[in-house]
Amino acid sequence: MTRGKIFLISFFTSLIVSAGVFILMYLYVVPLINANQKFSLPNVAGAKLENVKLTLEGRGLNYSLNGEENDPLVPAGNVLKQDPPAGTLVKKNDVVRLVIFVFLLVFFAILLNLIFCILKVAYLPQSVNH
Repeated sequence: MTRGKIFLISFFTSLIVSAGVFILMYLYVVPLINANQKFSLPNVAGAKLENVKLTLEGRGLNYSLNGEENDPLVPAGNVLKQDPPAGTLVKKNDVVRLVIFVFLLVFFAILLNLIFCILKVAYLPQSVNH
């Protein structure tokens, strides 16, 4: 073999090995580095639940619904509270706990109470005058 052929074989072999190392680093090392990067949690309080889901999922975060509360200043179906609070440093796959306002529960509770009061008055025995 001539020196030129040996040089070309060794050059292309090292090029292939370098490309393989680069691909392996890109596939295995870079995701490990990115998985531990932290970023600031956005403020989702007051936003519609559908929009909050898209925002959190788009950033690689998980969420859970941790109850329902009443707040007359927040429209039904919107997020009242979030934990951790806005601005907290989080990383992908962290869980954000959400509390939402559900108007229907409040409405039905008031409606049932009203029906109960009407039935109570309607079926009370009338006092008999002697």
